[in-house]
Amino acid sequence: MNAASPRQPRSLLLPDGRLNLGRPEGASFKFDLNHKLLRLSWRGFFFVFSVAYLFLNLVFGVSFAALGPNALRGLPAVQGFDYLLECFFFSVHTFATVGYGNVYPVSRMANVLVTCETLVSFFFVAIGTGLVFSRFARPMARVLFSRVAVVNTQDGQPVLRFRIANERLNQVNEARVHVIMIRTVKTQEGEVFRRQYDLRLQRHETPIFALTWTVIHPIDEQSPLKGLTEQEIRDGDIQIMVHFRGVDETLSQTIYARHVYSADSILRQRVFVDVVRQDRHGRLTVDLKHLHDTADFSSISP
Repeated sequence: MNAASPRQPRSLLLPDGRLNLGRPEGASFKFDLNHKLLRLSWRGFFFVFSVAYLFLNLVFGVSFAALGPNALRGLPAVQGFDYLLECFFFSVHTFATVGYGNVYPVSRMANVLVTCETLVSFFFVAIGTGLVFSRFARPMARVLFSRVAVVNTQDGQPVLRFRIANERLNQVNEARVHVIMIRTVKTQEGEVFRRQYDLRLQRHETPIFALTWTVIHPIDEQSPLKGLTEQEIRDGDIQIMVHFRGVDETLSQTIYARHVYSADSILRQRVFVDVVRQDRHGRLTVDLKHLHDTADFSSISP
């Protein structure tokens, strides 16, 4: 990969794992409406569909009004904006196939317009229903990652740790974590590109993920982090990407989550505080408000 221009951000990944990329230059434009609507937030999705619904009814309402007062029978004897508003409401009734019967088309062009609107409404409702079902049926992970990772020692060996938790009151079966390090390197020939390194973990999977999971990478002789100073980590634009995968026992579907730790979010000589508590009924619970909290590593040293 060629070196990025100075005007572009150096970091390839955002903290939530999304790519920090703009549209590629020279790429052909292929607009995928279905993919775009599925990626929208619920607020954005309802906004887009509400605007589309009102726009379509406004177009047909204006079209009915343009046919003149003899096209529809049963409308109140109004003129101007009020007449346009009555035509808009008739369009809403037709679009939703309500059919009150107090207003109905009488001219041939009005019936043709009703036929066209009914056809459009069938497609609109079918597409909207399919998208809503797809959005509800899509499995969404509620996995919370600690905002920071820590580097300390375990049994005399340096280790990198971060913590994840399940925000839902259920279990995630066959949970697996894959961690890679992304580093900007420069070859002897002067070529700059980003290289990926797999980070070996003490435990990369757990059969049941219900509370928290502290993921540990030993910084041994095989670790790409071995011997790197804080300045080298920053100069290399090093990022630690975490991929989480598991099976939600409620949905029986595979869920995914990811997170990225930048150089600024890796703390040295810190340790995570304990977040597992016991309530008054004797059940274990997790205090997620303190999932990101750390303390001085020396406070637990003998």
